[in-house]
Amino acid sequence: MKHINKNNYKLTILVLLFIATLGGVNETFAQQDSQYTNYMYNTINVNPAYAGSRGVASIFGMHRTQWVGLDGAPTTNVASIHTPVNNSNIGIGVSFINDRIGPSDENTISADVSYTFRTSETYKLSFGIKGTANLLNVDYNKLNKYNGSDSQFQTNIDNRFSPNVGAGAYFHSDKLYDVYAVGFLPGFAYLASVDERIALPRLSSPRKQIPKGSVAIADTQTAVYPQASPGGWNIVGRTAMELFDKNLETLSPFNVGDKVKFNPISKEEFLLQGGII
Repeated sequence: MKHINKNNYKLTILVLLFIATLGGVNETFAQQDSQYTNYMYNTINVNPAYAGSRGVASIFGMHRTQWVGLDGAPTTNVASIHTPVNNSNIGIGVSFINDRIGPSDENTISADVSYTFRTSETYKLSFGIKGTANLLNVDYNKLNKYNGSDSQFQTNIDNRFSPNVGAGAYFHSDKLYDVYAVGFLPGFAYLASVDERIALPRLSSPRKQIPKGSVAIADTQTAVYPQASPGGWNIVGRTAMELFDKNLETLSPFNVGDKVKFNPISKEEFLLQGGII
């Protein structure tokens, strides 16, 4: 967790530079991309520059079924993993998509590589490239054909291969939280605002004991418990940072108006910093 005593602003811009398709130019095929709504959780499929940008290994899986009960209704399965490479600026990732709709069954396998430049203390600019292999199967026997003698529907498509390459850029910043108040306990700083996607309501029944250093969320606020105490917030992590010191004039390193940034660490790092499990 990093404490910042100056104004900072969060800006995230997603830019997809281009997608180039390699293949024949004398034929045109009408196909659709896989459909799913949770792009914010699966950004690597949209932009290869996102690979490794979270600073930790990230695994994603999704199953989507639409128009349940209809024959040939769309079904999509997605799995991906991306990670930074050691402590370098390089990120890598792989993803797999299976999309079935009507007579078609399409598999897509992608590999991503990114490189990140730090443009300032707060902002980063990442560039990425993507290589994709697409395999398409179409069983025309599943169709109700208007013209059974149409030559376009006489031969099924069996694992038709088509390669794709893509590139992207991602200008982003680490999330900073404002200290709005300090209270409840000495050193307990109320931080806001949490992204609505991870906001959680307070527990209906508070816990009798929450460990010291627990990172918690309640509605759109987050905070760290400076010492063990009862509480009704949702626990999402732990920090070894000392947030209450009786030798400090203010008892806490936080003051109203300060900026706080959370950095992910491993279990080993947590223990080395003095954390207790």
